[in-house]
Amino acid sequence: MLILIISFGCIFLTNKKGANTRFLNNTSFHPIFIEKDVELYANKPTKEVLTNPIVDAVILSVRWRNIEKNENEYDWNALDKRIALVKSHNKKIILNVMTCGVNVPQWIMSKHVVTFSFTASNPNQPIYGKTFTVPVYWDDTYLNYKKKFIEALGKRYGNDSSIIGVMVSFVSTIN
Repeated sequence: MLILIISFGCIFLTNKKGANTRFLNNTSFHPIFIEKDVELYANKPTKEVLTNPIVDAVILSVRWRNIEKNENEYDWNALDKRIALVKSHNKKIILNVMTCGVNVPQWIMSKHVVTFSFTASNPNQPIYGKTFTVPVYWDDTYLNYKKKFIEALGKRYGNDSSIIGVMVSFVSTIN
């Protein structure tokens, strides 16, 4: 049986023998390190994580707006470097592709998409009190550009055997 536990920023799968952690009494875990978003937290997978023998995979987060700053111009350099770093330590990768809300490239806003505005209301977030305007999730123009971006991402990384999964956001405003 495979049990998924989310705890302290890591996903643990309990089917691997010999890996003990302090989180749940001597239960064996098979963790996947979740990288915090580089833009918000200036983090990347640490040497400690990448050299840890019980960590098998790393989730790399990427914002659409950072890849396609201009329409049809993709800058994969930063993501390529992060992927290369993880691969150099023989770890697998899960891409977390954020494509909604504040993660949408600014140029899409000039494409006559239907939008809504909101003010970040969580005082614990660094963007507290700021107002954002983002496309609605069902706008056809937005969805067509999003689909095109996902196709470009697939074309770029679809044959990379170190990438074992891709998560693409559907509905989100901040993250």
